[in-house]
Parts: sequence; structure tokens; C-alpha cells
Amino acid sequence: MTTPTQVLNALQQAFPEAQIEAEDSACGHGSEHFSVQVITSDFAGLSLVDRHRQVYQALQPFLQQDMHALMIQALTPAEAGQ
Repeated sequence: MTTPTQVLNALQQAFPEAQIEAEDSACGHGSEHFSVQVITSDFAGLSLVDRHRQVYQALQPFLQQDMHALMIQALTPAEAGQ
């Protein structure tokens, strides 16, 4: 079973300079639904689709195993109000 910590670690490896949050959006009911927020300047100039592709790529091993749903917020620091 994938945990929020595993998701967070995978995203930190892919986006080392980013601010990242990863939560179990199913409230721990074991349904493998996650919500992530990734704030990084690496997203500057990228479309929303390209940003999501990068996040999906970082989480590919979990998506192939047991992750059933993923809600993504992929923002630049300026978009996040920082």
C-alpha cells in the first residue's frame, strides 16, 4: 500500500527545490487516493498538461501498482502567491 510519505519522497527526488505536500485524500481508508501540491519554479513556462506529466512521471511506480486516484496542484511560486 502506497503511503503519503512514499509519495512525498518520490516527488522530493523529482523536484528537489520544490515545496511539496502529499496527503491521503481518502482519509486513510486504504483506497489509495492522493492529493499533491508541488510548488516549483521548474514549472515556469510549462503548460498545465506538461506540469502534470512531470508529476505523473515521478509517481509512475505507484500509479502502476496501487494508486487509484491522484489530484494534482502544480504551481510556480508566483502562482502560489509566494
